[in-house]
Amino acid sequence: MSQQIKSIIFQLGNDQLTPKATYYPNELKKFNFSTFYFSEDRSGQSADTIEKENLDAVIAPKNLINRWYKLFVYFIQKRPVSVELYLSQRPWHLFYYYLLARIFDANIVIWCRGELRNYNIHHPLRRFVNRFLLKYADKILLRELYMKDILLEEKIYRPEHTLFFPNAIPISDISIKSKNRPKKVLFLNSFKGFRNIELIIEAAEVLHKRYPDLRYDLVGSTLDNQGYSPSKKDYELMLRNMVSDRNLDSVVRFYPFSSDRFKYFEDALAFILPADIVFCNYTLLEAMSQKIPAIVANTEGANLIVDDGLTGFIVERDASSIADAIERLYLNESLREKMGCKSREKIIKDYNVSSRAQILAQIYRDA
Repeated sequence: MSQQIKSIIFQLGNDQLTPKATYYPNELKKFNFSTFYFSEDRSGQSADTIEKENLDAVIAPKNLINRWYKLFVYFIQKRPVSVELYLSQRPWHLFYYYLLARIFDANIVIWCRGELRNYNIHHPLRRFVNRFLLKYADKILLRELYMKDILLEEKIYRPEHTLFFPNAIPISDISIKSKNRPKKVLFLNSFKGFRNIELIIEAAEVLHKRYPDLRYDLVGSTLDNQGYSPSKKDYELMLRNMVSDRNLDSVVRFYPFSSDRFKYFEDALAFILPADIVFCNYTLLEAMSQKIPAIVANTEGANLIVDDGLTGFIVERDASSIADAIERLYLNESLREKMGCKSREKIIKDYNVSSRAQILAQIYRDA
């Protein structure tokens, strides 16, 4: 197989490149597929990812004519067999990507992510283009449970072309844990309102007097990054004001959005995600793979990842329930260790990217 000419996949439409964008492509190399990335860099992290991961990748020029011309040349040079299309860029760019794929006879596989959640509140032009793409792509891969309902409501669900294909991760070695007792509760995701980060701050206030050494790291701030802001500025300012008003500045700390997740896992006693949507969060999977018990909100699909009482806790979306779960893990080291081991086993069994890559390779061959 290694002597065969590799089939090339173009990954188009991403607003940034972080390591998770490479998870499936890295596994597809085993099946004779290579990936070329043509992405924007709204977060400022794409260039760093390209260098660290040694990717065959280009950051898309901002100038429209330059962007379109360069991509046309790449199509001529590389002749992709498939285009992996994400819906995070401007509709005119996405429509152009579609046209190039058709001109060069490349299959189009759309990966549906969070963009689909806001389908009904998008600009009419964006809705029109997304609708067109979802109707005429060769294959639609849904990453979240709610997505099928949206497609059904919009009468663009095509069962013969649509497949549920959730996130998965590579299983890495365990990061070196702190020799001291873990004292950190970790939230690590972009600061979007539906993730209910304010509940973590309220839980911290509940616990602070009893356990003043507990720390709460909130990783995902984009307040100082004008080029990349997946959440509203007002929401993050509200969170920071909550911390200040409750005199929690010494224990609740904000950190910038980062693709270097594993350094934050090293001394965490729990990973917390009190969001309206839990399934199938990448960083949740990664934290559990590092033997970190999870505390997640009781929402659709949460039980598909977290086994309540076994790999973590599924709690109601209120500060008291979250605080109780944190307290149980903080006080009971043996429970924490047991849950951590079961968490890693769960991810290896059900969300291991290597076990799903063969199915994905067949999708690209058949699309």
